[in-house]
Amino acid sequence: MSGIRSALAGAMIVGLWSRKTLKLMAVTGLFAAALTFTSTMAQAGLILNGGFESTTGGTAPGQWGTFYATNWTCAGPNCAAGAVGVFAPGTAVSGGGPFTIYPGSPPFPSTSPAGGNFLGVDACYNVQGGTGAPCSPSAITSVVYQEVDTPGGLLAPGNYVVTFLQAGGQWVGYSGATTTQWEVGLGSTCLFSCTNSASFVGEIDYSQSMVNAPGGNGTTGTYVGWEQQTVSFTVPSSAATTPQYLSFVPIGNVNIPPVVFLDGVDLETAPEPSTSWTLGGGLLGLSAVGLLLRARRSPGVVGPDTVPNPQGRGSAAPDRE
Repeated sequence: MSGIRSALAGAMIVGLWSRKTLKLMAVTGLFAAALTFTSTMAQAGLILNGGFESTTGGTAPGQWGTFYATNWTCAGPNCAAGAVGVFAPGTAVSGGGPFTIYPGSPPFPSTSPAGGNFLGVDACYNVQGGTGAPCSPSAITSVVYQEVDTPGGLLAPGNYVVTFLQAGGQWVGYSGATTTQWEVGLGSTCLFSCTNSASFVGEIDYSQSMVNAPGGNGTTGTYVGWEQQTVSFTVPSSAATTPQYLSFVPIGNVNIPPVVFLDGVDLETAPEPSTSWTLGGGLLGLSAVGLLLRARRSPGVVGPDTVPNPQGRGSAAPDRE
């Protein structure tokens, strides 16, 4: 509101300012807006390797083997079973590697909108149960998580936003509809189901459910293409000294291998309403200054820097700096 009040006050006393004063106001408004923007972005990018481009270990992306993604940790019985892995472009569909989904028509994209590698998980690998029943998170098989990239893994109390890309498909060799999504947690380490673990202190949210219908012949599957997802979290004051982890738990339906993909993970502070008003006020103030400067150059405007004449036209007088 301070920016709005300044703009209104400026309109009332336009005839009393010199160009030097207006220039000073413009610089001040620009500085205030830049400072607000800088403070808003101060904790942007709190997750490392959110695109899974960096890998370690001896297994190439898209092949059987242990989960290898720098900065991320995988917990659960299936992390080393070949049901969790990083996919290089073109390796997620039939013929591209041993852990693949049906390509569909049109074919599943070789890369996500983020480009490069992405993560893939069979949410129900080696889990027995009734067809169609959810195997995760009630019977967790794996969880992928990372401590936030701040000193000590600490986050200032406040609101945060997690954005990521997701897609889903069905493992080649199986049939039937699949349902997949991600359970996303921000809080203490979530090694098992965040909803069922008393040790988890934080919040959880869920991505949009992806329903993947079987192919027309009833034996092959299609896929759900890449979708942008956004989930919000609040870190309470009580967690100011607790290291924070961002976790992803795959959810799927049993006996119909549902593969869920992940890419482009980002965690940032959510802009506060007061911050938005401050930034908007600063920009409004800059706009007001621009209008005032334009008015000073317009005909018929009487002020300390214009000299009226009988024809009503203003001629610029020397600036009194």
